[in-house]
Amino acid sequence: MILLKANDRAEAGIVPDSQWLGRMARHNDEAVKAGVLLMGEGLKPSASASRLKFTRGKPSVMDGPFAEAKELLAGFWIIQARSLQAAVDWALDYPFPFRDTEEVEVEIRLLYEMADFGMA
Repeated sequence: MILLKANDRAEAGIVPDSQWLGRMARHNDEAVKAGVLLMGEGLKPSASASRLKFTRGKPSVMDGPFAEAKELLAGFWIIQARSLQAAVDWALDYPFPFRDTEEVEVEIRLLYEMADFGMA
């Protein structure tokens, strides 16, 4: 899973221009056709989100926006790669929004599979 970290621009709801969105769409379409991209979406700003916290079984709900943009996500992609390095290589080639003009941070995380728990 590739997680695109939010920044102030994403939290303000600023989306890339149509040319950049087109580049992203073409890259996504090619990755779907190649069997690499399983799903991916952009996330709306945290102002439209809720956060649930459970403390010893007692839930509390906090509505956004949330203060620290650097701790938030702006989008995600679930890809199927043969290794972590292959996922890194895929992400290095991806036209992430504003990557040419600002700092963009992504995190790549491996997903658990049922086999990891001894289940098939």
